[in-house]
Formats: sequence, structure tokens, C-alpha cells
Amino acid sequence: MKKNTFNFNYKYNRDREKAVDKAILFIKKCPYKGTAIKIELEAFLGRYNPGARTCSSCSGRMETICKCEGLIKDCVTCDGRGYIVCVPCDGKGQIIVQGKKRDDAYCQRFILDHVSKKARDHLIFSKTYADGDTEFTFTLPIQYVRDAIEFIKAFNLLAEDIGGGMLTNGSGMHIAILNSPTGVYPGGGNHLDSRRYKNFVKSMTHLMPALFFLASPDDKSRALGYRQPKISSDKYSAINAGHKIFEYRVFETCYQRPEAILDNLCVIANTLKYYSYRYQKHSFFNKIGEFGFEDGYGLDRFFKNEIQYRALMAGIRVLKPSYKTIAQLKRERNYDLNLAKIRERDALKDTLYAKEFHAERKSVAELKEYYKAEYKEGVKENPTLKQSYPTSISYVKACIPELSILKEGKDQYINKKKKLALRNVSKVINI
Repeated sequence: MKKNTFNFNYKYNRDREKAVDKAILFIKKCPYKGTAIKIELEAFLGRYNPGARTCSSCSGRMETICKCEGLIKDCVTCDGRGYIVCVPCDGKGQIIVQGKKRDDAYCQRFILDHVSKKARDHLIFSKTYADGDTEFTFTLPIQYVRDAIEFIKAFNLLAEDIGGGMLTNGSGMHIAILNSPTGVYPGGGNHLDSRRYKNFVKSMTHLMPALFFLASPDDKSRALGYRQPKISSDKYSAINAGHKIFEYRVFETCYQRPEAILDNLCVIANTLKYYSYRYQKHSFFNKIGEFGFEDGYGLDRFFKNEIQYRALMAGIRVLKPSYKTIAQLKRERNYDLNLAKIRERDALKDTLYAKEFHAERKSVAELKEYYKAEYKEGVKENPTLKQSYPTSISYVKACIPELSILKEGKDQYINKKKKLALRNVSKVINI
């Protein structure tokens, strides 16, 4: 496995620093009254149980779906195949992580030795332990959230010290905002107001598409099994409220860009605006409809059709950090779709679907004529055939089970055409 290289250059950005200060103040003063931030860093470093791991990007299949989805015959990326070699595993289906043996105590000392004394003194809690392989959890007072960048850098350096690389395909970065006076978790006086919580759930359910987009610092987005797109007391929710605090399990790791933790904080602050006594509603809430999260790997899988794209664009405007434009956010995530491209791709899909449907229908029609003629000849030679098959149609149906499949295909095709005709109806979000 190739050795990771990390960009540790933290460039001062005046607009970002002002936005982060504003987010910290809001989290402390808003009805949620956040006091501390707990962050879990996790990765497979190969220090306990080294060896080959099935690549979660391709599930061991060695290939992933090309962005063109096989619709473009002269696609330069996949040569029209619709699949490309999986990048994380280099087409091997497995990733080998082989690091030096390091126990939890060593890892804990290493991380604390590679941050400033100031950052260490601000810690409320920190612990390194084996959860899968390596996890480092730490808690800071919310006003010292910038220190988190140092701990993320130290975690990266730990991976380099162990020497086996860093596997993060199935890893996330869980971020909890605590509101107990002492910043202790769990317990310690953390609390949620039932009415504000219900309003938060109602609002954030509509904003979930935008939250998943902003939770990724790049174009990677892991499976949904441990962060289902909902807000509940179920541990494996995108926002888990099981310990009377909001734990944002939705976020991806940002080891390649540690300062992205500040983007995450601003997004969290924007979500907490909906933790209010009065229900905070946007006009587009009633127009999103059924979103449909698709499991798999890769951020773009969530935003492939027009309704999904409109839901994203509507929600991203109210959740994104103020110092970043939508164009910047899309570039960071290598997401280049827009409405024009989506409509063009849908039209191409419809054309190809129609061709396939009509080709299948033609081949079945030829078979029908063949079996009708066979039935006619069969009745002449054996009149008792009519007892089993009174008509030629019943005989054809028995000979071609595919007829029922074709009927299903026809119904799907008709429904698809109806959906295309309704594409511009006002039921989708009107931005």
C-alpha cells in the first residue's frame, strides 16, 4: 500500500476564522448550550491484526462503476465498459495493511507527545483503544476546537510511525457536541429538551441530503450501515441522540485535510439553529418528496437524479459554511453534475432503455409467430392438443415464460415515460 502523504499546511483564512468564532459563540449561547466537543478518530493501521482486508470501495470485485454508467460508448475513462479499476485497492480487491506492533499505551503517548502543551492542557478527556484496529477519542472545550487540528495531524503521524499505511474506507469521524457543565460523556448532566428535539428532527430530516454531502471532505462516502440517514436514539443513526446529546456519526474522516474539522463545526452550528422551541421551516421542505439514499461507496451515488440534485442545492444553501461557495464545495468533492448534465444523462438513459425494450419486444414477437404456427400444425396432427391449450395464445404463453417478464418491462417503460413527462412539474423543488 502506498504511503499516505498529508497536507499539514494550515493557511490562515480570515473569513473562516470569523465564521468559526461565530459558530463557537452560537453553539455556546443557543438553546442547546454546547460546552465541549468530543471527536473520535479511527482507522485501520495494521498494528494488531495485520494482513489483507477486502476493499470496501469495490467489495472485492476489483472494479467500480464509472461515472458515465456505461452510457457513453467512447468514454475515455472506461472505454464504454461502464466499469473502471478500483483506485483504493489498485484493482486487487484487497488492501494489505502491515504495520509495526504498537500497543494502546504507546499510541496514546505518541499522540500526546506530538501536540503542543497548550493543546494537551485543554484536553478534558483522551483515550486510545482498539476498536477494529485503532481509535483515538478526545474531548475539548468547544472554544478550543482549533486544537483538534493538532490531534488529527498527530494521528496521521502515528500512522506513519507504525508504517503500514492507513486504511479508512469504512471509517468515520464521529463528532459529539456535549452540553454538560463539565463536558463529560456520557452522563455528566447532558440533556435534550423534548419539544426542541422533535422540531430538530422534523427540520433536519429534510436537510439530510445536504448534510451527507457536506459531511464528506472529498468524493468518498462510506456505507450507511453505521450512520443511517435519520435522527434518533438508535446508535447507528446519522445523528445519534441516544445519550441526550447530538452525536454526528455522519462525518467522514478528514485526515488528508485536517482543517476540514472547522468546516464540520460550522455545519454543525447551522444544524443547531433548528433545535428551537418553534419549528424552523423552509419553503422547500414540502417539495423534496422521497429522496432515496442509495448504499454503496462514493458521494455522487446520493445525487444522480433531478429531485436528488434539487434537494441537495436547496439544503446546502442553509447548512454550508459561510466562507465557502457552492462551486468550491463541489470542486472539493469532485462533483461536477448540474441540472443540464442530469437531464442530458436521463434523456440518454431513456433512449437506450427504449432501444433495449423494443429490441426485446421484436425478438419475442418473432417467437410468438413461430409458436402460433407450431400450434396450428400441432392441432392438425394431434387434435387432443386443444384440450391442454384451447387457444394458440395459451400455447404461446406456456412456451414463452418471458412474456410475463416483457409485460413487466412494458409497465416499467410506460411508468418511466410518465415520470419523464412529469419532470418539470412543481412537485420537485423550485429553486
